[in-house]
Amino acid sequence: MGSLFYWLFMVGFYNLKENNRFQLDRLAMKPGFYLP
Repeated sequence: MGSLFYWLFMVGFYNLKENNRFQLDRLAMKPGFYLP
């Protein structure tokens, strides 16, 4: 089960970065909040 949750997390994180850059930019404006 651990591998499944890890995979889902990675896919979701990738989709967030690639498809929702405007949301990521809004989150990044919060002080101290940065993603690789």
